[in-house]
Amino acid sequence: MSDRRRKYRPPIRAIIVLLLLIAVATPMIGLFFFRVFENQLIRKTESELIAQSAALAAAMQAETAALPLGALGAPVELGSGYLLAYSPAAAALDLASDPVLPPRPAPAPAAPAGPEWARVGAVMDRLIDTTRRRTLAGIEALDPRGIILTGPEAGRSLAHVEEVREALDGRLGARLRTRLRARSAPLIYYVTKGASLRIFTAFPVIDRGRVAGVIYASRTPAHMLQVAWEERRSLAFAAAATLIALLAFGFVATRAVTGPIRALTLRTRRVAAGDRDAMRPLPYHGTREVAELSETFLRSARKLHDRSESLAAFAAHVAHELKSPLTAIQGAAELVRDAEAEMTPETRRAFLSNIVADAERMTLLVRRLLELARAEAEVQGPPAAAAVRGAAAAVATPLKIDLSGAVDACVSMQDEKLIAVLGNLADNAARHGASRLRIGVDLAAGRALIRVSDDGAGVSKANRAKIFDPFFTTRRAEGGTGMGLSIVRALIEAHDGSIRLAEPAPEDPSGAVFEIDLPLAAPGV
Repeated sequence: MSDRRRKYRPPIRAIIVLLLLIAVATPMIGLFFFRVFENQLIRKTESELIAQSAALAAAMQAETAALPLGALGAPVELGSGYLLAYSPAAAALDLASDPVLPPRPAPAPAAPAGPEWARVGAVMDRLIDTTRRRTLAGIEALDPRGIILTGPEAGRSLAHVEEVREALDGRLGARLRTRLRARSAPLIYYVTKGASLRIFTAFPVIDRGRVAGVIYASRTPAHMLQVAWEERRSLAFAAAATLIALLAFGFVATRAVTGPIRALTLRTRRVAAGDRDAMRPLPYHGTREVAELSETFLRSARKLHDRSESLAAFAAHVAHELKSPLTAIQGAAELVRDAEAEMTPETRRAFLSNIVADAERMTLLVRRLLELARAEAEVQGPPAAAAVRGAAAAVATPLKIDLSGAVDACVSMQDEKLIAVLGNLADNAARHGASRLRIGVDLAAGRALIRVSDDGAGVSKANRAKIFDPFFTTRRAEGGTGMGLSIVRALIEAHDGSIRLAEPAPEDPSGAVFEIDLPLAAPGV
């Protein structure tokens, strides 16, 4: 089957690499999304604190509008940053890059705020208390010096806190700090880093281009487990989808790799046990390597089985071919031994001549068997090249040889092997009454088609299917061994070629026609 029509199967190494990539990437991806989600919870909390502080800052600015300019703090630049009109203050805390500071320092003693700020603090205390009840955030209003105006810590200063100092300079301050707990948190809370943090924001109150105070807010971000419970339906769907994906992946891996290999192993055991029905392709191969392994195994199993049957038949033929002359030799020798005194010299000479003739036949048979064994065991050595013209000229035969076509093209075979092939074909033609041998060569697709025909008696229809079988001969009485064409076929097949008995041309139906297919020699050989 051509590569174009061959079904695509992924190689095992591709599946293994994919498995490794997924195995490595899964925890990394899970950890990445875990951290990203945790960071988003922190950003969400910061954004909520900024929004609440912005609303309270607007209310505080309305209260400070009646104060004299001298009661306000340092002037701020209104030309950039979130202080521009319609420019929101975005959350900027990042759990991966921002440091986690110790818990917020305790307020420091300070001089009391003036009566005008006490009035502002009283108004803001009511607003902040209402907001705190709904948001559960810690919120305090500070005057331009950083003194707390609301809550139980009123009258003390937070000006020494980093984020508060930034707000007193007219900039939004935000920090991640370690959370203080009145009692130990459950162990499961330590799964997420965010559960041990508290977010602080210091939002400046700007009035007439000056800092009129600070809204200082803090809150702990929502816990991952709490959010997970709220999103339990979505998480359950994601878990089910992941489980289905894992099952599908396991099914693909089993079907593509382990299943076909296990089936091929069972098939190998059946073949080893002598089950010929097991010598058939697997119903499913899965991967390219398993398909190639299965095809190679089946070819090897069939070859071994055929070779075993052929060897048994060959052994039977050899035994039969050697049995006849051995029986004749033994019988003649026994007669000469037992009746030598009664034999005339002519009779004794006749028996000894028969013994010599049968021994010569056995010697010829053994020599031909050795030639066949060497031909079948031929191993392709260094690249070789032989031309039909040169090999035909070296053949010792009484036949007239006519050449045509690309007889100077070189085939991939040693000279002596090509001479042996053409010599055996010429000898076979001469034994069947031929006087002329015609050899023509055609080239196509890197191969040479050599057509060898003669003008002899040809091959009968009854014998056409048996002429390449070892020991088959119609000239046994003339000393034929039936090994010549077997040796020719073995030599050709050892060089990646083939030979067949072709039909004679209609215009010249006499004689035998053999077609030999051999690869051309590599350029430069």
